[in-house]
Amino acid sequence: MKPRKNLLRWAAGTLGVVALIAVSVLVTLITLIPQTFGGAGIIIETGSMSPRINPGDVVAVRPVEFSQIQVGDIVTYAAEDALVTHRVVEVLPLVSGQPNRLITQGDANQVPDQPITEAQVRGRLEYVVPRVGLVIPFMRHYSWMFIAATGVFFLGSLA
Repeated sequence: MKPRKNLLRWAAGTLGVVALIAVSVLVTLITLIPQTFGGAGIIIETGSMSPRINPGDVVAVRPVEFSQIQVGDIVTYAAEDALVTHRVVEVLPLVSGQPNRLITQGDANQVPDQPITEAQVRGRLEYVVPRVGLVIPFMRHYSWMFIAATGVFFLGSLA
């Protein structure tokens, strides 16, 4: 019976270490890959873009020339107190003395947003990583717990 118990301990410890490495690599890639092209990874917090983008998804956005943004593109822009990721529904014509502007709207919203300016736009959507953003806040706040649990599993596998 003892060899089987040791095998289970070893498997649990190995699984814990593999999980820690996998989550760490995933979080690192989600953070670093967008930065390599000057962009950023952003965790979506609301359902305004459902079903295309859901709460907990991570979006990678890359800066683009304002003139390249078209109706249908999904952009991230700075609102009053947060970053917002919505679809462009209209590119407003250039009016003398006014900045370039867009009108966006969340796919799940009934009403378009107020016009935004070129200066507010942070970038255009490159890709979405589903549900990974649900793990990132946990890892930020409880990483010590995850590391400790992995260590306990690993040490238990050695015993």
